[in-house]
Amino acid sequence: FGESAGGMSVSLLLLSPLSDGLFHRAIAESGTSALDMLLTSDPVPTMQMVAKASGCSLESTERIGDCVRNLNIDTILEIGKDKNLRFPINTDGHFLLKPVHELLHKHEVLTVPFMTGINDHEGGFVLAEFFVPPNWTEGMDRE
Repeated sequence: FGESAGGMSVSLLLLSPLSDGLFHRAIAESGTSALDMLLTSDPVPTMQMVAKASGCSLESTERIGDCVRNLNIDTILEIGKDKNLRFPINTDGHFLLKPVHELLHKHEVLTVPFMTGINDHEGGFVLAEFFVPPNWTEGMDRE
């Protein structure tokens, strides 16, 4: 069972061959692997974004990896507060062998009983970030 991001995790697990035999049934509530805005086949832009936010050198992937592994927990928590940083799921050829849309279209999913649905207004609180102009609430008060 998973709700919201957990629902997405559940539905992604059903697409991974690494999950074969681990689950007898699954429930994904208000989350789906089909939400392609959270998927990528190229991890480099996300890696560079994290490196920049943490003050790590962009010189090479090795330098970025070494730097990020040595960050202290307070720095990691502070970076995680940035709502502009989104961490997409990477089609890596290991956990996900193919892009999600291809796995779904070809019905390459684990065959277990699966229930899915949504909560009323799930995710509605973030819609304003995507569909309204910047600073649209400027000058407003609660009254």
